[in-house]
Amino acid sequence: DLSTSEELRCRNLMCEHVGERCACRLAMWFHQHPLPNLRELSLSGNDLRHVPLPVFELASLRVLDLTANKLRGLPEEVDRLEHLEDLRLRGNHLDEGLPSAVGRLDKLRTVDLRDTDIDAFPEVLLGLPRLDEAWTDVPPPADQGWTASSDDDTCYYQRRRT
Repeated sequence: DLSTSEELRCRNLMCEHVGERCACRLAMWFHQHPLPNLRELSLSGNDLRHVPLPVFELASLRVLDLTANKLRGLPEEVDRLEHLEDLRLRGNHLDEGLPSAVGRLDKLRTVDLRDTDIDAFPEVLLGLPRLDEAWTDVPPPADQGWTASSDDDTCYYQRRRT
């Protein structure tokens, strides 16, 4: 769990984010600490503006928590996480939306897009065969087999299976 980690404070004087938690520092950390069998990674609350590419080399990753950062989008390399089941993006300003590569995450079961400024249910999620839960501020299209559910005053959508 690297959420709000002080180890991620940038010390690179050439970086525009020196003194802040920074993706370049995180990238260096991953190069120094290879984790080929890592299944769950939380980078929540680090004010990251982008996810460093070494994260997408974690081939065994099942859960990626990027909650409460400053992400505007995800890179196309997200499709390298072929075992990803749970993607948490809550609290980021995803004005770039989701890349088409998310549609290749065939094992994705849960996605959390609450408080992300996404104003329509991402079409890229509709074709994912195993996606069962979508935590979003906007409903999926009515004809796609989703039902609204609630949990502690929070609305989410579950796919009905026939």
